[in-house]
Amino acid sequence: MPTVEENERRFEDMGLTRVRILLNTGGLVQPMIHDAVNWAARRAEEERQRETASEVEVKRIARNTFIAAMGAAILVACLAWLFPRT
Repeated sequence: MPTVEENERRFEDMGLTRVRILLNTGGLVQPMIHDAVNWAARRAEEERQRETASEVEVKRIARNTFIAAMGAAILVACLAWLFPRT
């Protein structure tokens, strides 16, 4: 009977999608099901954490871009006021 570590290595090789398919279709033998469920839950949580971190990074970049654009607009407005075209 394979150990948990051996099963997890197999699951890593197959990937999360394939393991989920095997779980849903009954394609795993009984001793592997528990390991597969635990492994899939951990991978899904890791995936959610990566997506959340990515969303936070996108929001940070958007905020910084907005601040830079506002600063540039204020600078242009000030320069236009100080040096009007006549």
